[in-house]
Amino acid sequence: MSGSAERALKERAGVGFTITARMDAESKMTSKRLSIIIPVYSNAADLPALFSALDAFRTAKAADALALDIIFVDDGSQDDSAALIRAYVKDNPDCRLIRLTRNFGTIAACKAALPHAKGDAVTYLAADLQDPLDQVGKMVTAWGEGASLVISQRADREDSALEKFFANIYLILVRRLSLKNYPQGGFDLFLADKSLFSALMAMPKNVNTQTFLVWLGIEPVVLDYVRQARQQGKSGWTFSKKYNLMVNNLFTLAPGVMRVSCTAGIAISCLIAIAAGVNALAGAGGASLIAVIAFLFALVFAALLILGEYLWRVLDLVNGTPETIIRDIIDHESA
Repeated sequence: MSGSAERALKERAGVGFTITARMDAESKMTSKRLSIIIPVYSNAADLPALFSALDAFRTAKAADALALDIIFVDDGSQDDSAALIRAYVKDNPDCRLIRLTRNFGTIAACKAALPHAKGDAVTYLAADLQDPLDQVGKMVTAWGEGASLVISQRADREDSALEKFFANIYLILVRRLSLKNYPQGGFDLFLADKSLFSALMAMPKNVNTQTFLVWLGIEPVVLDYVRQARQQGKSGWTFSKKYNLMVNNLFTLAPGVMRVSCTAGIAISCLIAIAAGVNALAGAGGASLIAVIAFLFALVFAALLILGEYLWRVLDLVNGTPETIIRDIIDHESA
């Protein structure tokens, strides 16, 4: 990202311009409200356990003078999720349901709910509770002590060995090519003070919220936790969605992929030219020359693919299409 583009984005987001520091006296937990945004995509099997956990969390935090503002975002679910949430919203005045017209993705769904948040801070919570509400309580404590940004870094994860392997590869790539200060264990769960809402709402398309928070440069309070195994239901986090997340993280906030591909292409081309010259001096036939040409064409197509990813992101950013379309918003009274 160029210096001028970075300055423009910072002006949009308010970084260094309109983000206000929290006063110590205001940071104490006296009659505060926490917005919990929960994206839902065909999570009907997970919802009963989620509702029970939210009820317990609400009761526990009432004693700490912390009110809740719970926003469910139905991201085009294909099951009974919306109906189950609607019934829960009807019984709980601190809950709302935002229904999107189709599946736009978790990041876009959470961003669509953020302008409707009424809390003094916000956190995004997965409906499957692999990120436990107990950890949210610990982040609330850190926020009450004055932290503007709290992230929960995964010290470990109760996943299969294969999933851990690919997760580690992904984190290495992000730290090497995009954000060197990205937490080593990675994170999904965070809590952001209201002073950061304007920055989060100004976040560009195709940018992951977690990487954007790191890019902002605000020093967070980091808490460790163990990401739990999924207890019920089937994950909608498919391989293609994970791949898109990886590509977005690598391509959107730093030019690392472009630089590595160009450097590698130049280096390999030089090596191939040297090898071709050696073969020519040795009197090698045309087969080796064909192999060299084929390999060079493969490098060209790989470079074109990377360039196309960057160009697509520019087009998607400037064409003006909305990230999400809200079908309706249902509160306690309208449920």
